[in-house]
Amino acid sequence: MNTPQGHLHELAEMDLYLKEGAWLIHTAEECLKQLDEAGACQGQRLRSAQILKVMRCILLLLQEQRAGLANTVAATPLTSSVPMAGRWWPLRGPRRAFQPKIL
Repeated sequence: MNTPQGHLHELAEMDLYLKEGAWLIHTAEECLKQLDEAGACQGQRLRSAQILKVMRCILLLLQEQRAGLANTVAATPLTSSVPMAGRWWPLRGPRRAFQPKIL
């Protein structure tokens, strides 16, 4: 979407993604703590830590994309979609009376 309103909708959607991503990372951190407390093997803990690291990287990329989109919205000038009244000036002239054609 190229309109400022479209970008605002994208920003709102991106905010929801960031909120959900933060919640997923928090949940993954809790699961990693539970694995440590349960005495999981080193392979399971390593794999969980790698997955958590990738999730954080993806969240960081989403945050950067949102910041770029916010800059785009700030730089986009707001234009009126309603035509200005002055554009219809040829139609405002005095009307001539009806004159029938003479055959």
